[in-house]
Amino acid sequence: MASGDAAREARLRGDLEKIVGSAHVGGEECLARHCGPGGVLAGNIVAAPGSPGEVVELVKYAVSTGTPVVPFGGGTRLLEVCPPESRGFFLSTMRMAKVVELEVDNLSVTVEAGLSNTALQGELSTHGLFLPVCPDSPRSTLGGQAARNHSAWRRYRHGKIGDFILGASFVTPTGKLVKTGGKTVKNASGYDLAKLLAGSWGNFAVITGIIFRLLPLPEKLLLTTAEFSSVEDGLRTAAAILRHKTVLSSLNIFSSGSAGADATCGWNWTLALEGSAEAVASHQKFLSALLPGEFTVEDGSTAAAAAKYEAARDGLHSGRRATAVIDKRKIASLGPLLRLLLQQGIPFDGDLAAGVIEFALPSHAHGAAEFGALLAQRVAALQPGVHLLCDRIPPQPLLGRLSAGIDPAGIMFPNNLFRGGKGHGQGI
Repeated sequence: MASGDAAREARLRGDLEKIVGSAHVGGEECLARHCGPGGVLAGNIVAAPGSPGEVVELVKYAVSTGTPVVPFGGGTRLLEVCPPESRGFFLSTMRMAKVVELEVDNLSVTVEAGLSNTALQGELSTHGLFLPVCPDSPRSTLGGQAARNHSAWRRYRHGKIGDFILGASFVTPTGKLVKTGGKTVKNASGYDLAKLLAGSWGNFAVITGIIFRLLPLPEKLLLTTAEFSSVEDGLRTAAAILRHKTVLSSLNIFSSGSAGADATCGWNWTLALEGSAEAVASHQKFLSALLPGEFTVEDGSTAAAAAKYEAARDGLHSGRRATAVIDKRKIASLGPLLRLLLQQGIPFDGDLAAGVIEFALPSHAHGAAEFGALLAQRVAALQPGVHLLCDRIPPQPLLGRLSAGIDPAGIMFPNNLFRGGKGHGQGI
């Protein structure tokens, strides 16, 4: 929100405080807790409701005043779809962070949207269960991950978070609280509507709660970390492994962005096997024959292993996210792309099994957009078969068309770049 009209800003802050309390309306300091200091979101007001009822009141207020509202969770991906000119107020789900109901025998859990994935996994592990979609940051909330249909480590085996949503509660852009879906896979009532929220990026509703399908923890999860003398050796080994049918859960390569110009250090190669103890042991023995002399094997089910993964991906939150979609049949030829990323000091996470490489575009002097265009040119010359999505996520016309019907007042995240960055809310 622009800070030029102090009177309107004071009035908005006062109105929000009447709904959620003065202690739960903040500014840059609140955003900083989620998104880090500074950035394009500086100068905005944040309201943190403590219940779905308060969310309803906030949305009704937004509709009645024509004030845009931007819902968000941990803020780890907000910068990608939220332009600097965003107006209105930000609605944080951080106060709604409880496990509402865990049904161990039914393999389901109902949670509030502001609960972090990391916290949920800790609770579930004590019951021998897990949500098979890993967090990529301790700040990642389940509502935020559902809104972007998150997938990350072990996605090759388990898919995206939308595949595990059984139901949801949410507040519509007209201020109506809706509950849909149920606690079993066979409960089809409203099931597709809950699925529609996965990947909506805050366009259709404010998610307040979610019902997830769970799985028993795997009997065994092994992580193998290998060292290679060159990028090409690591890629050739990955290609050889992916040609075999195994209990593979993921095959990732990471870089923190600290490598030098030689592009031979600063990257990590990790293989995850998941399943029965017998199958994992057998496949580990087989795959070890394909690995070089230097590799380590560890238990991947520990909190330390999860923290190591989060740390490996932490660099991706340092700038705007970009994605390279790769042909898994041509993994062995990705050397030029990886060398370019390493030489430029760009953090990345390459999920070779899933055919995706995510990386962060740094804020260079010429701007991330210009640097992204330059990178795209160089990648096109080096690796013609790679489809590169640079700078911000491109608008999705379907989301825009659906939003026009679902959000007639145009107040729900109208500047979201997924819907073209346009809206007609008239508030601050």
